[in-house]
Amino acid sequence: MTARIALLWVALTLLSHAWGLLRPPAPPHSAEDPVPQQCAQAPSTAARQTSPITMRSYGPATDAPRLLLLLPNFSANKALISGLSREHHLRVPDLMHADVDALAGCLRGRGSMDPSHVIGVGQAAPLAAALAAHHPDLVRSVQWVSPRGIAELEGVGEYHLNEAARIAQHWILTALRLGTPHFGALDGLSRYDVPSSLRTAATPRALPDNLRAIAMPAQVLVGALDDARSHARADEYSRLVAHSERIILDAASVASSPGKTPGLIAALREFVDASATAPDATRATPDRQQAATAPFDWANVPPVNGQQLLALLLLLMLATYVTEDLTCITAGLLVARGVLGFWPATLACLLGIFTGDLALYFLGRALGRPALRRRPLRWLLTPAQLARSEAWFDRRGAAVIILSRFVPGSRVPCYVAAGVLGMPFWRFTAFFALAAALWTPLLVALAWLVGERAVRWLEMWGVWGIPLTLGAVLLLYLTIRTITGLSTHRGRRLLYAAWQRRLRWEFWPPWLFYPPIVLYILVLGIRHRGLTVFTAANPAMPAGGFVGESKVAILGGLGLDHPHALPAALLPQGEPTARVAFVEQFVEQHGLGYPLVLKPDAGERGREVAIVRDAPAVLAYLAEHPQPTLVQAFAPGHEYGVFYYRHPDEAEGRILAITDKRPVHVTGDGHRPLESLILDHPRAVFMAPHFLKVHAARLDEVPAAGEEIPLVEVGTHCLGCLFLDGKAMQTPALAQAIDQLSRRYDGFYFGRYDIRTPSSEDFAEGHNFKVIELNGVTSEATSIYDPGNSLLEAYRVLMHQWRLAFEIGAANRARGIRPSSIGELLAMLRAARAAARVPPASSDAEDRRDPLHQPPGA
Repeated sequence: MTARIALLWVALTLLSHAWGLLRPPAPPHSAEDPVPQQCAQAPSTAARQTSPITMRSYGPATDAPRLLLLLPNFSANKALISGLSREHHLRVPDLMHADVDALAGCLRGRGSMDPSHVIGVGQAAPLAAALAAHHPDLVRSVQWVSPRGIAELEGVGEYHLNEAARIAQHWILTALRLGTPHFGALDGLSRYDVPSSLRTAATPRALPDNLRAIAMPAQVLVGALDDARSHARADEYSRLVAHSERIILDAASVASSPGKTPGLIAALREFVDASATAPDATRATPDRQQAATAPFDWANVPPVNGQQLLALLLLLMLATYVTEDLTCITAGLLVARGVLGFWPATLACLLGIFTGDLALYFLGRALGRPALRRRPLRWLLTPAQLARSEAWFDRRGAAVIILSRFVPGSRVPCYVAAGVLGMPFWRFTAFFALAAALWTPLLVALAWLVGERAVRWLEMWGVWGIPLTLGAVLLLYLTIRTITGLSTHRGRRLLYAAWQRRLRWEFWPPWLFYPPIVLYILVLGIRHRGLTVFTAANPAMPAGGFVGESKVAILGGLGLDHPHALPAALLPQGEPTARVAFVEQFVEQHGLGYPLVLKPDAGERGREVAIVRDAPAVLAYLAEHPQPTLVQAFAPGHEYGVFYYRHPDEAEGRILAITDKRPVHVTGDGHRPLESLILDHPRAVFMAPHFLKVHAARLDEVPAAGEEIPLVEVGTHCLGCLFLDGKAMQTPALAQAIDQLSRRYDGFYFGRYDIRTPSSEDFAEGHNFKVIELNGVTSEATSIYDPGNSLLEAYRVLMHQWRLAFEIGAANRARGIRPSSIGELLAMLRAARAAARVPPASSDAEDRRDPLHQPPGA
């Protein structure tokens, strides 16, 4: 249905454009208008022009007492042209493709060097100012009729933001004209798109200097009924041109229709006649000269009104659909700057929040729970978040709607959940409207009070004003989010956790932790005359186990029939139910039961590893993970990491490091929910964001007193497991057992075992343990992550590890093993990333063609 509607829309749009091409175009001017004449002389800036400038001439050409140049607002105004051309020779250029230098070249190319009396109307006023300032020989006097262009008095009062809004408006209008089947009804939208000449003639930042440089008679005209911003612009023009005069036409509105303004034609003629003979027209009092040099006074900025006000309020309302809080802060800063009044800004934000949040409610109510499994709802709300929202509604009722307004990150789940759960519409509306009515004015007022001082101070920084303003908005936003978060126990503990993760190096991201190690690897590469020598450390593994090595192939190299091996098999790719059948066959063949371990055959750092406890869990995992997957028997007990190495020319290998992996768990007290137990735990709090996400469906459960809740079952540090230095566990018996096991794998010299054992005593004696994984040359001696280790100690161990990798790789190279090239390593990285994005197989045929399809136990 959707595709049919889209095709129909495209067909109607194409038909609309075809109709527009076939119909005769409407003439831009009336039939009695003179034929436009192209300029005889190309301007000096012709490279910037898309087409030559044309000029229309009106009125007497030979005996006219004065020569007038009218720069109209968007297009020529017939009444204005008719009134001025009765007694004067009037020239009206086409401004669609003109800048100031092109216009000057056009005037000079017409063969008459007599200066013109220039009249700039509305948006063309900056062009008139630039012409008078940069080409004074062409201008006898200049007049501005309801002028525009003062950056501080246009839009939101900032040039870059106004330009961004103008560009957005241009593309919106273009999209409406080109992307809708309007059959000519929207052709008039072009009048709202500012011509290129009126944008490039004189930038708002250059306009004040142009106005101060004008040395000929000047006059500014504005209507008594014009809005406050029009008067403020006229005042600013008059202030910057110190010798100019400002005329207010009584009972008139010049801004809306200058050609129909009573008295405007007479005022223009009177000034033109007087300026030709007035000897003191360019003199100014000392007070006005001093005022002209002062910076813009923000105290004189009136709020926007009329169509501009409606457009700005609409923009604020739409912006709340993207980010509610940041839009409210921006509205507060606009109030502080004098652009908007407090209540219009607040009501616009409130209306946007109300309609947007109501849409979330109806989205959940209309589409229901099944839609949560499809885009776009699954981007907004996970099943775990919905489950938690259900628990909130059961425990706290509709009050959660109010509370969610003040808890960052909880609004979307709550509002969608309210619709999915069928909460009565009027009850939902009443509660969330009350919450929005409390929150929105508070946030806008806070931004207003803080921003009122900040905005004044930022204006002192000139060109740095915009980045500092944006920085201030972002800082205020983060401050409010932080203050809001600190108002709850959860927010305070999460902030503490975030701070601790930055202080504790064991939680640093790789880009922050690894640069010294990377530099050391480069030094080792230079010393051993090959940056990739380390890839020869394990000839049995592709690139020594650099990336993407097959886990099942490595386990096969150790021997799946070895007493220390766990039953494992590589699942074929294909339809999930067929893969589940393969798992059941594997379980039956090896006499196993649940739980089982499922993980990507080429995964790393414990990502996507799952311990599944029944067939539905297997099906759910395989439906989400179509890539080659390893199924393995589950080994209970303690988990250790043993880093082993052996020089090729030595008889025995050694253990470099042992990691004692301690899964983190919390103990119930019969009172606090699981969420509080996680947040209050001295270790779990550091990984609280991860644990809260993993256990989202049961965060509101209250464990019984003494009940232990394991938070992580996979022995991976980045998933929350506590790593301790286990060097005290090393014994000769353990070293001998690991060495004998490693020698079974021909071509293996360097890597880390992940081992499970029922007891630490068995592990120390070197028996009754199972190898769950073996990692190659890029594995770490993970004992470094012991919280008691310093950063320098961690670097010392890792540098020693990499020195051994290069030494073993160099020894193997001397024996004829070729290290991988940099190009091969990059190709392996790309292949590993591509393998992580394998799409689900869709047919049994694909399953039968899959080269990885093997019988159980392979």
